[in-house]
Amino acid sequence: MTIRAQILTGVIGLLNTDRPQGIPEATSRRAVEGELLDGPRIGVFLGPEQVDQVGGRWGPLVERRLRIFVQCRDVTDRIEELDLITEPLLARATAALVGQDLDGLVHDIQELAIARDPQAGERYYQVATAEFVVNYQTRRDDQSSRT
Repeated sequence: MTIRAQILTGVIGLLNTDRPQGIPEATSRRAVEGELLDGPRIGVFLGPEQVDQVGGRWGPLVERRLRIFVQCRDVTDRIEELDLITEPLLARATAALVGQDLDGLVHDIQELAIARDPQAGERYYQVATAEFVVNYQTRRDDQSSRT
């Protein structure tokens, strides 16, 4: 298993450990446009990754910065609640992830940004996506090994 896959599994595990009441279980399933939503959801998925060679062009290691997205979704009948319905989910993501090292697998996790996408249909939907960067290292020729 690549370290990238271990990171995704580890992030989902952190979000699901000691979850406060009212916070849904995180999964690797993201929202699909037009999907009906009946309550809060948290989906985690991988984003772009930057790679830097360590020790020059022929060095054996690479430094990686993997973007992880935590997509928080919820629904309401009241438009005045729309901007705030995902706040508890976003707060949970930040509290659970920032500064973590996944038991030494990564250097750290940092929060980068939050994007909000309010939508209306039969009800009001908020899709807020928190972007995190995970800093880690792998071998240049083996993404399942750190050394």
